[in-house]
Amino acid sequence: MSILYVPEDAHASTWDNETCETDAEKAWAEFCEQAEGMLGHDLDGDDDRDGYSLGTAYDHFLHGETGITYGMAVRVSEHQCAK
Repeated sequence: MSILYVPEDAHASTWDNETCETDAEKAWAEFCEQAEGMLGHDLDGDDDRDGYSLGTAYDHFLHGETGITYGMAVRVSEHQCAK
């Protein structure tokens, strides 16, 4: 069995470019997974109504917070609002 190698395969190159994740993208995805795991729901909320949002989560991510820490802060806030 021989393997066909096409040195300049445009499809393979396009696939590589479209599926490539940077370290920052991987870190953001991990942050979201951690936070959503803590909360039991996704981060797509409205700050005023829900007390969380993707935008606020991203700000916390940029400041070096972990998803777990952000998720815990949102849960504390939700608990305090429920009282």
